[in-house]
Amino acid sequence: MRRRPRPRSLGISDDSVAKLAERGIAFEDARFALAHRPFLNWQPSHERPPEEGAGIRPGRWVMIGRGVEGDIVTFVLDAPNEDGESQVVTGWAATTDELELYNQQS
Repeated sequence: MRRRPRPRSLGISDDSVAKLAERGIAFEDARFALAHRPFLNWQPSHERPPEEGAGIRPGRWVMIGRGVEGDIVTFVLDAPNEDGESQVVTGWAATTDELELYNQQS
């Protein structure tokens, strides 16, 4: 079975920058996490929840890692394009369960 391509670099939209800022997180936190051995988990495509409208949500990466200040943060990333760049969709301070997943890889 062929391995799913992992993100090699990150991009972000203005809307996603605003979402992160509302949560006290910056794009630099995502870039830092990617560069420092993050936990990456693939979420396959599935039916969108009703609050998001009809259709299929494409598969995405969930990345858990250390932000610039050392805090553990979680980001949702679109699948990488042909150049290996993934777009940051959203992010937040890692939950207890996410912190556990991150620590298990050490």
